[in-house]
Amino acid sequence: MAPRDIAPAEPSHPGTVWLRVALGLVGLACFGALVARADVGAVREVISGLPAVALVVLLPFPLSLAADALAWTRLLRRVGARASFARAWLARVASEAVGNSVPMAGLASETVGPVLLARLTGVPLPTAFATSTAKRWLISRAHATSV
Repeated sequence: MAPRDIAPAEPSHPGTVWLRVALGLVGLACFGALVARADVGAVREVISGLPAVALVVLLPFPLSLAADALAWTRLLRRVGARASFARAWLARVASEAVGNSVPMAGLASETVGPVLLARLTGVPLPTAFATSTAKRWLISRAHATSV
């Protein structure tokens, strides 16, 4: 029995589109209010006072997400599915954002990544979940081996 592909997204109802636009504008207004209250000069002063080497602190996280996305695309190729690195990385970043912003983060994050990958690339949803699970299992084995 072959796994079923996910159905294409239904066209959005006009009310849904307006709701998304309204919520986006509310979010933008909240961000604008936050920036308006921030002391931009003080932030600029602190950042400009840091040595260039301090920027290295920012590199490990995006690099680990990139390695994760690369591993995911390679696992997908092994099972005959194709996904670009860029789309896998976007799905991975989005799932990490969800994981950092909602309760029950691990469960939500591990669900969002494969669903986004399936929607962005057309990879069958069961394949996206299976390769995501395999990737996590391989990472756990690598950690266990190093300990």
